[in-house]
Amino acid sequence: MPRLSTRRAAAWAEDRFLALVRSPRRDLLLAAAVAVIVVPATLLRPELGLVRELWLTLLTALAGTAAIAVRRRHPTAFAGAAGAVFLASGQHLPLYVATYTAVRLRRPWLALATVAVPIAAWTTSRAFDGAALFEERPVLNELGELLFPALLGLAVGAQQTAERSRRAQWESELRARELDERNRISALVHDGVGHRISLMSIQAASIEVQPGTDERTRNKCWAISDAAGEAMEELRVALEMLRRPASVARPSEPLLHELEPLLRTYRAHGMPLEAEVSAAAHDAPEQAQRLCSRVLREGLNNAARHARGAATRLRVTRAGDTLRASVVNDPPPGPRQSLPGTGQGINALAETLVRVGGTLRAEPTPDGGFRLTAELPLTDPDPDPD
Repeated sequence: MPRLSTRRAAAWAEDRFLALVRSPRRDLLLAAAVAVIVVPATLLRPELGLVRELWLTLLTALAGTAAIAVRRRHPTAFAGAAGAVFLASGQHLPLYVATYTAVRLRRPWLALATVAVPIAAWTTSRAFDGAALFEERPVLNELGELLFPALLGLAVGAQQTAERSRRAQWESELRARELDERNRISALVHDGVGHRISLMSIQAASIEVQPGTDERTRNKCWAISDAAGEAMEELRVALEMLRRPASVARPSEPLLHELEPLLRTYRAHGMPLEAEVSAAAHDAPEQAQRLCSRVLREGLNNAARHARGAATRLRVTRAGDTLRASVVNDPPPGPRQSLPGTGQGINALAETLVRVGGTLRAEPTPDGGFRLTAELPLTDPDPDPD
């Protein structure tokens, strides 16, 4: 039990540390931490720097540590400020941070200048002052200490590069597995649904050309063959989208003035259909019209499946910036027999309309029929959800 608590505490501490490291305020926190170390050290040993006025030394130290807050956006300016702190107070910590920053940002010349220029200026000034170059700390010690943050920056950069490489490889493998699964599903749909649609079309065509077939039956067989052909074309595009989703355009619905072929197909199947589309609706944006046609297709499809032979009324109107569409069917004239379907059409359509700010209502009518109504806003110039 204590071990579990210790592990939880360690995990919590690690999470908090990573959150702090990734926080956008991390440079401000780093600047405050360095200032807490540099300012007292300067007060304790003011003689280490080249500047003899204590107030100027402290001002330089504060300005240099404050520059840590902009070290990523302005690394060159920060390197100069860190060098000024080193020359004025003899404090090395801002110079360590500047070296690490230059290496992490992959600026080798800046890292070299950050190390070489302040030390060269410091040793030269000491020489002109008549002091021994190595009386306090040998220059090689300074260089050795500055080498540590440079190596640390290289190590952290190499680790992050390796992590990005592993993540890219993982994403590539995930995309490959997803593509394999898409291809498998596509093959199953093609071998199942595609073959059955083809068989349906062949059977309808064979009935149509048989001797003795009356005109009404021929028209129905023609409508079945035509619908099967359209279904096969839409299935082909859908399977191509499944295999290569980024390279195939989604099949578009007709505009409102192009609805007649769709209406003729349902009428040929025996649906008594009345359609009314207002003139103002034809002026709606193209994508809104196509989404409206999708609503009408779904309503007609539901009426054909669940109320065969029932009188159906289709209406599209426009009121200001709203396009309204409705499909209402009466109760079926005979026994209610529903054809099979996916059961997802209305739910998927409702989600699509919500994404563009519209609404969809599907409800039974008091006389036992069914009503599908949708409202589409026209304020968005491109209400295409896909």
